[in-house]
Amino acid sequence: MWSSNAFLKRCEKLKECGLLPEFERGARVARGFADLGYEEFYCLSSAKLVSIFTGHTSALNSEHHAFFFLVPNLEYLVNTVSKKGFDVESFAYLDQRQWVVRLRSPGDDRAVETKDAELLCALADAFIEISTEAAS
Repeated sequence: MWSSNAFLKRCEKLKECGLLPEFERGARVARGFADLGYEEFYCLSSAKLVSIFTGHTSALNSEHHAFFFLVPNLEYLVNTVSKKGFDVESFAYLDQRQWVVRLRSPGDDRAVETKDAELLCALADAFIEISTEAAS
């Protein structure tokens, strides 16, 4: 199953926060197209991709790596949040409509809370927020 456009848009922002794609077998990556939106792929090798949308297999030239961004799963995002010095304090699904993600930094007791209809979007937003804070 492919990711929503809302999540892929956030994944593109995650790249700006330092989450770079790794083109190894099994990795999930995507790229944006100005007039078409996003296309998502699985890496079959460092030089070969398969489209999740069409099933079409294509070569991946290293010159094109810059156009791609990582599409992380929940485990990867939770581990990356932890590497930033935050713990996932809670995930809550309110009224079967909205996910609330709460992160806490044990060192200085800072908290970040984000909400979205998709859990991965809410977690990505939280990561973007803590990354933006760290850069400021």
